[in-house]
Amino acid sequence: MDCEGVPPSGPLTMVQIGVPPGTDSEHAFLFDLVMGKETDNYRVMVELLREILEDPRKEKIFHDCRWDALQLSTELGIHLKNVIDTQVEIICFGQN
Repeated sequence: MDCEGVPPSGPLTMVQIGVPPGTDSEHAFLFDLVMGKETDNYRVMVELLREILEDPRKEKIFHDCRWDALQLSTELGIHLKNVIDTQVEIICFGQN
């Protein structure tokens, strides 16, 4: 899971979600938030992201999700649930 844009105050431009092998849907999804704003389906795309990212049953793995979480919340009103931040784990548990 990763977001792209221009930190810290620039617009969120893309959200990337990978679903691991062995699950119901092993795919990679790209949500183009720049091109998407020009379509009739933008609201549907944001609601799909909300459904995925706010679902506490689905584990989301990020590396340093501070900016991603801030931008998702500020721009789209999406509040992450059940997040693992690998940067925090490295700091807490070391690299080994």
